[in-house]
Amino acid sequence: MKNASQNEKKKWRREAMEWRLPYWDFARFATNGDGSRSQELRLPILATIPEITVRAFGSEDLVAKPNPFNKFETQNLMERLRDPFAIRDQEDKQDGNDVTLPFGKCKSTTRYGLMKGYHPEVWANAGQNWQLANVALNEYPQYQNEPNKTRIPILQDKVYRLLTKSGKSWEGFSSTKDHQGQTQADDANNLEDIHNSVHNFVGRFFFDREGRADDLKLWGSGHMSNVPVAAFDPIFWLHHCNVDRLTAIWQSLNDETWFVSNSCATEHLEPFHKDEKQSSFTSNDVRDWRALGYDYAITQEGHSKENIKKEIDCLYGNQTVIVNEDKMSPAKGDVTNLYLGLINIFFGDIDERDFYDKNSKNFVGSVFNFSTSIKGSNCGNCKRQQQDGVQSVAQLPATMAVNHYLSIHGREGEYPEVHYVVVNHLGKPVDMKVQVELHGSDSPFAAPPKGGRNGDKGGGDYSKMKDGMSYYNKVHQSSQASPLIPTR
Repeated sequence: MKNASQNEKKKWRREAMEWRLPYWDFARFATNGDGSRSQELRLPILATIPEITVRAFGSEDLVAKPNPFNKFETQNLMERLRDPFAIRDQEDKQDGNDVTLPFGKCKSTTRYGLMKGYHPEVWANAGQNWQLANVALNEYPQYQNEPNKTRIPILQDKVYRLLTKSGKSWEGFSSTKDHQGQTQADDANNLEDIHNSVHNFVGRFFFDREGRADDLKLWGSGHMSNVPVAAFDPIFWLHHCNVDRLTAIWQSLNDETWFVSNSCATEHLEPFHKDEKQSSFTSNDVRDWRALGYDYAITQEGHSKENIKKEIDCLYGNQTVIVNEDKMSPAKGDVTNLYLGLINIFFGDIDERDFYDKNSKNFVGSVFNFSTSIKGSNCGNCKRQQQDGVQSVAQLPATMAVNHYLSIHGREGEYPEVHYVVVNHLGKPVDMKVQVELHGSDSPFAAPPKGGRNGDKGGGDYSKMKDGMSYYNKVHQSSQASPLIPTR
């Protein structure tokens, strides 16, 4: 401000230097309005309210302003912004179908707001739909809809397992990359997969829908679930700050663990530059987050590893430990193609008309492969990974679903049939090859099992119980014979 005093300018500069990006702890149960702890995950309040009250410059008066964490907004359609800032519609081809996601027709970011067939003026300001995002964040196996069943969001279960699992490599902790097909079953849970799921839960993936207009499904598409435009949603930054926080927590507990290959640790991380000469950061440059001038409450120097572990139990583990104290039988999904799709896992038969979410028959959980077409992309690393045939791996916790199945069927050792459906942007099943395996163990949850991939001897007790089977043909043939006409 031209009229600001030197003292005011000095104060603002000091505050700017001390400001730190807030994080959203997406795996922690939210706090209710009365201060009590809820039993569900939610978007942060800061990202859901349209206006905030702030103190006006040079005054003690409070004024209402649009909340910059709620949405990003422009005056014109984003496709009409001058280059290089224009945001174009995203073109994709899925299972022979051309899909155009109309992000260029938006004036603001949206969560769940874009739907095929709606008027472009609706797309322009399609809304934030935070209630739907909250429902999605609390994904759990379908049987937990039954009365008196303890519900543990899969997202929270994954985070707790990740932070309490010892002996993981840095590569196994951080990335979905299946290193030459050698990822062990007990090493398949990783931070990138958790990160991917949150992108889908917040933005959503379905641009089209099957069924009637009154179907209570999580239809819709938004910026956060689409790679080229995800970072325009302000919650992207709160989400990634928490990914950084979870990394710092894990590093504090595994401080000697780093890349096996030094060439990976020193690889240039384009396009992220650390100085005016545009020198690229490397992983070694950012290994110590404190050297960059910030820290988190849970990792502050002086906190012992035992104290950090106790805080992890308090934040994410109370219900998980109680429910899983019997035995651990996690399902491991080995995703063998970098494809933008949602992989839904089921124990037993699948309803050919309803295979979308936690209200679907025999639903266990989902894996979201957060990727995009490299056509027209400037990402050299993405192109190299495609050329090298890099595959992705993730783990879906299935302890509770397996134990529930065995309690009903009463035949110890007879594990459920595992089926999966890959669903595209249009809400349709896709003929995509995915390797899904169910691994089991009699180890207590507090002592995660160890073992080789595909049941190979690994000095432990983690072994493959079942191979998953694609349900594509049955679902696809049924939908061809009895097409569902979407109502809008």
